[in-house]
Amino acid sequence: MNRMHPFRQVSLFLFLSVILLSACKKEQSIVSGPDIARTVYWTVNEGTDGGAIMKGTTDASGKSKVEVLYNTPDGVRIPWGIAVDTIRNYVYWINGYNSLTNDMDVVRAPLSGNGPLEVIFSKDYKTNFFIDLVLDTESNLLYLTNSVSEDRPLNPAEGPRVNKAEIYKISLNQPQSSAPLYTINTEASISDVKLDKANGKIYWAMGIIKDTGINNGSAKIMQGSINGQQSPIVLFDQTDGLLYCWNIAVDGKNQKIYINSFDGEPTPSGMQKESGMILQGNLDGTGSLSKLFQENSLPFGNISQPVLILDLEMDVEKNCLYWMTSKNDGEIKRMKLSDRLIETSYTGLKNGLYFDVLGR
Repeated sequence: MNRMHPFRQVSLFLFLSVILLSACKKEQSIVSGPDIARTVYWTVNEGTDGGAIMKGTTDASGKSKVEVLYNTPDGVRIPWGIAVDTIRNYVYWINGYNSLTNDMDVVRAPLSGNGPLEVIFSKDYKTNFFIDLVLDTESNLLYLTNSVSEDRPLNPAEGPRVNKAEIYKISLNQPQSSAPLYTINTEASISDVKLDKANGKIYWAMGIIKDTGINNGSAKIMQGSINGQQSPIVLFDQTDGLLYCWNIAVDGKNQKIYINSFDGEPTPSGMQKESGMILQGNLDGTGSLSKLFQENSLPFGNISQPVLILDLEMDVEKNCLYWMTSKNDGEIKRMKLSDRLIETSYTGLKNGLYFDVLGR
């Protein structure tokens, strides 16, 4: 069976992630600062088949530790997205397909790390590709991004090719009966999704990496409603100077959105030309985008190695923005938006892609 990655718009990003980050180890080094995130969960990619779900904690004295909740022998495989429900004490993530299965599964497991893993929603990767998810814990709902590329199904006899992306609204009481909340005709992938429950809105990032000779790339930040009644609208795109987008964070209280962007164009060596940056804009799409922060490139011989930004999370109550980078074997930082003071919470994440923060 042909195991080529099912949609080429994400392949460059994954390639860079694997190159820039080293393999996961069970013991991680951690750097802690004052008043940092108390509990962090993240996903780890361990090669072509496996992965791990990690938990980092910091106590009141500032002492930190990291533990493996679940890994490849427990059934973790190439995990994407992560969300934590402390009401029912579950951690949710996406199990990607690998050499052993065609399935794309949303799974959950106890926060205790004692298992078992439970598949709550599943599709075949040939006509589906899950990337990110977000929880509405109070309503016991899960929102899931599903990207379907023009390259699938692999066998034309299995059906027509489709160009669309979807957001599922999944009732965790009856998950397999769920239907898409939004279906968008596009070749772009939806790489991140966030909620502003207080205002009844849902936001997502979608784009195609620039690929010389094939496409010029694209980037869009979209808004819909959590009940699906609002037609999707474009808040920001390339006409606003958005080059490529991967992750977002939403601050409904202050009506701001934060966007992880980079130039989207590789050098001849395959590396990105610039490190990742964080842009900020108004949550209603008015006004222009401005650069909040950009990671500094790292020296690597006679060249500069770009630093990727991999995920964004917002702590609205403390007015802090968190992000994950590929620096120092993977790290989580946060910025106090009141004074733009930056602290490093954890390092040594080893191939982390998505994270969730609790006890902020």
